[in-house]
Amino acid sequence: MKPAVDGRAVFFVMLFALLAACDDSRSASTANFQKALQSYYDSHPVCVSLAVTLPASIGTGALELMRPQLDALAKAGVLKKSETGQSGAAQPAASIRYSIAPGNRTFVHAGHDSFLGGTDLCFARRKITKVESFTKPAQVMGRKVSQVTYDFELRGVASWTSTAAITAAFPGIKAALSRSPGKETEAMTLTDKGWRLERDAR
Repeated sequence: MKPAVDGRAVFFVMLFALLAACDDSRSASTANFQKALQSYYDSHPVCVSLAVTLPASIGTGALELMRPQLDALAKAGVLKKSETGQSGAAQPAASIRYSIAPGNRTFVHAGHDSFLGGTDLCFARRKITKVESFTKPAQVMGRKVSQVTYDFELRGVASWTSTAAITAAFPGIKAALSRSPGKETEAMTLTDKGWRLERDAR
């Protein structure tokens, strides 16, 4: 005679298996891809680069080319502009010093490349609103990769980006804002910690 099957035990085994599957960050699913994308963009705001390290004093010479952008940032209130006098024989008679204005340090960061220096101006964050589709994961150079297409929009856009001086001096900011909301396709790679953007998985 066969032993009776405990229906409750079977139910809980199936429930635990289902929950484990739902919690598997390594599976290819819209939820996992959206979570991985949002996690990346939460820590990577939308920025443009400025080829000068702040604070900076601008006189004559190569850095003079940066003055239109720096002046635009000063006009928008992101930077503080002040004139400095001569401090030595090797210094110009006068120069303009640009420093971060109070309350604006959240927008201004050291350039992400420590060797090249410079400054990153971060003005918005990308919100992933929907994962539209993804390709079946395939092996590419020893890694499992999927092409993920998603919708996004920019949130928390800094108010100073709308000034005429900024849009004229920083076409990259104007272009980024004009593409929101938008759609993009990016490669996602499976790692031992789940799915990651390919450029963030190396």
